[in-house]
Amino acid sequence: MVDTVDHETAKGLRDRALLLFGFAGAFRRSELVALNTWNLKERDEGLKVTIEQSKTDQEAQGQVIAILSQPEPRRTARRRLCRTG
Repeated sequence: MVDTVDHETAKGLRDRALLLFGFAGAFRRSELVALNTWNLKERDEGLKVTIEQSKTDQEAQGQVIAILSQPEPRRTARRRLCRTG
């Protein structure tokens, strides 16, 4: 499914990043669509993803998910962020 996404367009990069993040971080659809660029922090070890609220976080305390040693999600996120500013 990921290979069918056009990675040359901004929309394609966004879709590819969402698919890869969803798989690598085991995110719910609602968590994926709520992600913003400020929720992603690149670290030496991988990506730090902050989920501000989810179905199981009714008090909106937030949760931090680490996506470690996953080169494809990191590379796709970097390309997407470079395109958007």
